[in-house]
Amino acid sequence: MRSKLDCSKWRPDPKPEKAEKKKTYKIKPMSDKRAVQNSSYLALRKVFLKDKKCQCEGCNNVATTVHHKKGRIGDLLCDIKFWLAACMDCHTKIENHPEWAYENGYSLLRNKK
Repeated sequence: MRSKLDCSKWRPDPKPEKAEKKKTYKIKPMSDKRAVQNSSYLALRKVFLKDKKCQCEGCNNVATTVHHKKGRIGDLLCDIKFWLAACMDCHTKIENHPEWAYENGYSLLRNKK
């Protein structure tokens, strides 16, 4: 004997209601304050490299970059007294060998005055 299925009790789950689409926000790549700092930095950098006659302070080759001895955080970005004109090879060496850079004065600790 076959038992009859009671189809009246069996109902498939109702389709879920469509959720409201959440508004997506794009995070800005930099703050408005940093954008102003960057524009003044680019102008200062151009003048700095011209004044140094584009000569690297590490090997006397053509300087194309500015190394920030104390980093680029906050107002240190535009503080010229902590800048160092460097060619790309010297800049890479300074960044890849921090102990050597501290010993030779190419980098400075931020927490020391």
